[in-house]
Amino acid sequence: MTGPGGVATRRSAAEAVLRRRIEERTARCGVVGLGFIGATLLNAVAAAGFPACGVDRSAAVVDRFGADGGDAIAVSDDVAALAEADVVVVAVRVAPLPGGGMDLEPLDAVASELAGLPDRPRLIVLVTTAPPGTTRAFADRVGHAEHAFVAHAPERLQVDDAVWTVDRLPHVVGGLDDASTELGARFVSAFAASVHPVSSPEVAELAKLLENSFNAVGIALIGELTRLAHALGIEMAEVSAAAATKPFGYRAFHPGPGVGGHCIPNDLQMLREAGRTAGTPTPVLDAAGGVTRSMPADTVDRLAEILAGRGRELAGAEVLLVGLGFKIGTADTTETPARDVARELRRRGAVPLGVDSRCEGLVVDGTPLGRVDHRTLGQGRGYDAAIVLAGDPGVAASALGRSAAIVLDAGGGRALDGELVAPWRL
Repeated sequence: MTGPGGVATRRSAAEAVLRRRIEERTARCGVVGLGFIGATLLNAVAAAGFPACGVDRSAAVVDRFGADGGDAIAVSDDVAALAEADVVVVAVRVAPLPGGGMDLEPLDAVASELAGLPDRPRLIVLVTTAPPGTTRAFADRVGHAEHAFVAHAPERLQVDDAVWTVDRLPHVVGGLDDASTELGARFVSAFAASVHPVSSPEVAELAKLLENSFNAVGIALIGELTRLAHALGIEMAEVSAAAATKPFGYRAFHPGPGVGGHCIPNDLQMLREAGRTAGTPTPVLDAAGGVTRSMPADTVDRLAEILAGRGRELAGAEVLLVGLGFKIGTADTTETPARDVARELRRRGAVPLGVDSRCEGLVVDGTPLGRVDHRTLGQGRGYDAAIVLAGDPGVAASALGRSAAIVLDAGGGRALDGELVAPWRL
């Protein structure tokens, strides 16, 4: 029935209610999942003037957010707190399972909880990075087809990026129908620089996976060429710096010890899993995954080669790892390649030691990495070598040079305090 009082009429009325509340900034908004992405979006939504509430099933996360954010934003560990929400942003994390496939349990749990809320006009925006088709399946689980408008608006934030903040980023929005896309775009535009609507949530989902897999493939290409450069007796860092002078048709990638973080490794695996599910081979992505996984060991190979050239062995060497974060300039150790570098050093008989003024430490296979206080560098105690991974602005390059007989800059040298003098490079 589509006449007066029918499904289409009731849905149009629900759309009009949500549009008005979003425009007037009276829409009650909830964010489910208070990790880095969810917490950032919750603050952005509140700053845009919407009444906001954050939800996370971890009571510890809720307590921490409440302690950091004060009383300005309500927080809860129960989705029932969103019973009267007009807009719900879903920012829980989907990650690969150890044996293959993706762990969709966090999304499934949220969908079931939202399905149990009172049926009312509601916009649901998934920002969770997920395989294509996930948003549509999520909407089916939520139900409430007359009143629920569901869209996917993939997050694009980077940890510790003070330039590309949520309000400066363009956002992609794809809804299950035109009304969902329009409402999603209207809501996101309240706190984003611009919005690019697309025809479906699958387009938005795949676009996000393309963005991060592009980075993974570029990093893998540099990792593979680094091996070639070593075979030719040249430094890949110099090669990549030379190529980066081209002002068009090229995006610069530079040598490093591998990939980590919240997104790139997971998203590459997610896209490969999507290919397998669809029966579509992904040889480029498969190869990129293999190369990036080998990069920490390649970094240790490079150090072993340098040591051998000076008549020393890697076994028994004390090696400082400077900057334990997953990328240059951050202390976030999520999936950091520093862990794999330390593991490989231990496997080959070396003694890795961490130097990082910003993070508390790193556990590798159940054993904490030994720590060296960055303030003691250059004060008499010497080490066989150092590998500058993510770098650390609290570490003085001059002190590091005095402390280590060999300094291998794996990319993070520019994050140190000062310049390294004639370091080895990848």
